[in-house]
Amino acid sequence: PFISLTLAKIYSPFFIAVAAMSSGLLSAGLVIWFATQQPWMGVDLLGDADHGLLVRDISENGPMAGLGASGARLISIGTSDAVQGTDISLQPLDIIEEPDAISDAIAMRAFLSRQGEIAEVLSKRQVSLTFQYTENLTDQTQATVATTTITPAPSRPMTELPLVFWVQIGVGLFGVILGSWVLALRRADHAVQFFVLAGFGLMIAAHSAALYSTRELALPTTLFTIASRLNFLGTMLFGIGMINMFLIYPARWVRPWVLWAVAGMFGLPVLKVLTDLTTLMGDRQLPVVVAMLVLIGAILAQVVMNRSRPLERAMLGWFGLSVLLGAGGFVLTAVLPVLLGGTPQISQGYAFLFFLIIYAGLALGIARFRLFDLAGWSFRVLFYLGGALLLLALDAVLIYVISLERVAALGISLAMVGLVYLPLRDQIGNWLRTDTTVDSQRLFAGISDVTLATTMHEQMAALRILVHDLFDPLRIDEEPPRNDQRAQLLNAGEGLLLPMPSGLPSLRLYWARQGKRLFSTQDANLGDSVIDMLDKSITRQRNYDRAVEEERRRISRDVHDNIGVQLLGALHSTDGDRKNNLIRQTLSDLRQIISSPLDEPTALRQLLADLRAEIGEHLDAAGIQMDWNAADFPQVTLSPHVVQTLRALLREASSNVIRHANATSVIFTLSAQTNLSNGPATHLLTVEITDNGIGIDPDIAQTGNGLKNIRHRIAACGGEITLTTQSSGTHLRATLVLDPSKGTVVVGSLPRVMPVQGARHDRASMTIQ
Repeated sequence: PFISLTLAKIYSPFFIAVAAMSSGLLSAGLVIWFATQQPWMGVDLLGDADHGLLVRDISENGPMAGLGASGARLISIGTSDAVQGTDISLQPLDIIEEPDAISDAIAMRAFLSRQGEIAEVLSKRQVSLTFQYTENLTDQTQATVATTTITPAPSRPMTELPLVFWVQIGVGLFGVILGSWVLALRRADHAVQFFVLAGFGLMIAAHSAALYSTRELALPTTLFTIASRLNFLGTMLFGIGMINMFLIYPARWVRPWVLWAVAGMFGLPVLKVLTDLTTLMGDRQLPVVVAMLVLIGAILAQVVMNRSRPLERAMLGWFGLSVLLGAGGFVLTAVLPVLLGGTPQISQGYAFLFFLIIYAGLALGIARFRLFDLAGWSFRVLFYLGGALLLLALDAVLIYVISLERVAALGISLAMVGLVYLPLRDQIGNWLRTDTTVDSQRLFAGISDVTLATTMHEQMAALRILVHDLFDPLRIDEEPPRNDQRAQLLNAGEGLLLPMPSGLPSLRLYWARQGKRLFSTQDANLGDSVIDMLDKSITRQRNYDRAVEEERRRISRDVHDNIGVQLLGALHSTDGDRKNNLIRQTLSDLRQIISSPLDEPTALRQLLADLRAEIGEHLDAAGIQMDWNAADFPQVTLSPHVVQTLRALLREASSNVIRHANATSVIFTLSAQTNLSNGPATHLLTVEITDNGIGIDPDIAQTGNGLKNIRHRIAACGGEITLTTQSSGTHLRATLVLDPSKGTVVVGSLPRVMPVQGARHDRASMTIQ
């Protein structure tokens, strides 16, 4: 038990994290100690292939402060007691940042030996420096040579270490700490163990490179050799760890011996370097490029193996994209230019930042952070990267092949990328993307099918069809209704929860596009839109159904209470005039029941507009011209009784003109007045109707049932009616009282209804201002 408890503590996540942190800090501390224990002159040198070593800057607190050598060329270095001519002549190769760029083994040995000689000189108490001062380096005839003796500081201050030194220290610490964190979470996973191996390799490579790449001028041969070999060892360990991780993760697709073969293939160059057998190996850059290519191949193999597993494929997207940007960027900027005989595009120390991209991507992939949005992000990143590479390639071709000036070449390259690449970007993206979208017509059709379904079973069937059309999930499960009606992504995009509105069951979808991809934020937004549209559509439909049902009940009630009674009265009446009057009244009431509820008030302005349209159509059909003159009206709301009276008056009058007057025109004049003579003010509506017909027999006018009915209605409303007829036409004048006591509410003034003079009535001529 004691041993088991001890092992449990040793392999606990806390212990692993502390151990990794301690190893990283120990490594960083050793590198900082060695870097600060070197002699220091306080000078920043720049290697120029044409002009040698140039003094770029001098520290204000260093041994060379006050020499005024900035911009001068450092020709040689030696001891103050040395025989003249034995000084070491300096050259740009002496401050090369990465000696692995020296492919020749003999040249590498000579370089390391020369570094030792320079370091030995710097360790002396007095050092002589020879400078060449000139204002124009191309004109060597005017150069001035001067020798100065300085006393190098025995150690380099920590504050004088450049920023690139601390960048490499930070990259190494980040790699090992992140690797230990993953190992603490998943100790038994072989893929994680390879990930940790890659993290330690990154730390070894970055820390050793920090020591020699930021040296002031030289390091002792032994220290430089050890640091250089450790850098190569760390680089290869990183490659072995990453390659083997992708050979077994997310899916194992090789046998164990393949993992050992990879370790042996890339371990052999390390063994050759560590045992100083560089003559058998050639240069060190080639194994790095090969490792990069093998790593890309392993990632592509994993993509093929997991093409039907969305989560694993999304994780590979994170891994692959981060490795492509990180390791690819490092090779393109720091390794490939050396292989092609050029110089690195950026400092190797800053190039290590590319590895942070790798580890950040791996961490996000392991944490499954927003894997569902990777497709959109990777699409944008790859196209931006593709545009940048295309721009650089075109620029290089125009400069080195066609021999154009740099400014002109850059302008042409920008124009070609802008005019050709960017317009094709969307088309290429649509071709590469496999996601399908549903057009608005199909979406609205699906929403309508769900809304118009009459039963819950039919609604759910239509809803499933709509969801399949939108997302094509591998499986759909129904759940009880939820109060929260927002779509939710589940398990890093493996599922999508759609809480349906209006009491419909919620739907849980699994694996979009039949398991080909994860659900994304775009899918969740689409789900929210569908939920919102369904909620509004179903609510409107239910409100409409309730309104229709209520209207049916109203009509049924009114027909039962009014129409039925009047029809029965007409059926059993033996008086023909009374029967006709009842039928006429029934038809009028039936129109009112259909057009407007009896228990709801009606606005005067709206009523007159409706009547004008109705009467105008009848007169126009009879070939009679109508002029409608309406004055300003108060804003009043009429009770149903007054509405029926006014409607009956205008209908009966126009009907008489059509049937009896033999007229060719009729004039309707409507005006409102306020009566202040007797008691409180009352509002009056005056209606005058004049035609140019043959007139009406006075006896018939007095005894006609239609006019008799109108008189009774107007009298019931507190009004009066007069009729004047002669051979040249008939004039009818009626006055209605618009008073609250009569069921009318006076509010204010209404806009004037403009008359249409001297023209036949039609709907287009009714102008309301």
